[in-house]
Amino acid sequence: MNNFNRTDFHEFWEGNNALQVDLETPFYMGGLFLSGRYNSFSNLEEKLPSFKNYELSVGFGLSKDILENVSIGGSIGLLFSIFSFEELTEEQKRFAQEGFASDGLENEVGFLFSSDLKYSFTELWGVQIEVSRSIIYTNKKIQLNYVGFGVYHVFKTPSFIEKILK
Repeated sequence: MNNFNRTDFHEFWEGNNALQVDLETPFYMGGLFLSGRYNSFSNLEEKLPSFKNYELSVGFGLSKDILENVSIGGSIGLLFSIFSFEELTEEQKRFAQEGFASDGLENEVGFLFSSDLKYSFTELWGVQIEVSRSIIYTNKKIQLNYVGFGVYHVFKTPSFIEKILK
């Protein structure tokens, strides 16, 4: 995934490519999902620390078949973000303690909105293009837009889990 938007946040930090893993299960008229994303951000000003962002989100999505092997979907979820600051210089530590993350970690909450286009090669394998937006509620709201391309695999639910869910 690639962070492609530019806001005030991007005047101070530059995002690198992100890695995302999603788990989804059917639920009534849509699906429940659990998503994890890792991204690192490099400082553009020396007094600011670089950091790593770990996002965990849970949510609900809908999907609609538009052609035989093509579907489009969208989802919304609650986002939990952990910012882990890398080794800090003394100046960065002082700056960080004034504005954020006095202990090298900062936890925030937000929302994740995403939409995707999927193409299935078989019943079990396919590719997808996803566009998503993370809104993280720090002291100054961070808005990150991502575009990504990935491969997905569908797993059959084990029978004992199906029995529990019924």
